[in-house]
Amino acid sequence: MGFGEIRFASDLCQAEALVRDMSIDVAFLDVHLGMSTTLDIAMALAKSGTHVVFTSGYDRDELGDRLGDFPFLKKPFSTGELSIALEDARVDQHGSLAAE
Repeated sequence: MGFGEIRFASDLCQAEALVRDMSIDVAFLDVHLGMSTTLDIAMALAKSGTHVVFTSGYDRDELGDRLGDFPFLKKPFSTGELSIALEDARVDQHGSLAAE
């Protein structure tokens, strides 16, 4: 899909280490990672300019207002839906949509 390096975290500690140790252009986060949520990491990433996309097996309505305006994909999702979300992130990063 045109992205170079992809990193995975299977728990919150690994995710926090990735955020701390490297520059991240796009973060694709499951709302729940193990027994924790990724909401705090998402907020820190967004503040640093990283585009964040959330995913979950729960409906967005079930998660309440916690996700704010972050893009969201309900699992299971198709490769096409993932591709669109990542392309939107790429466009947003390059300022085509975020030219305010």
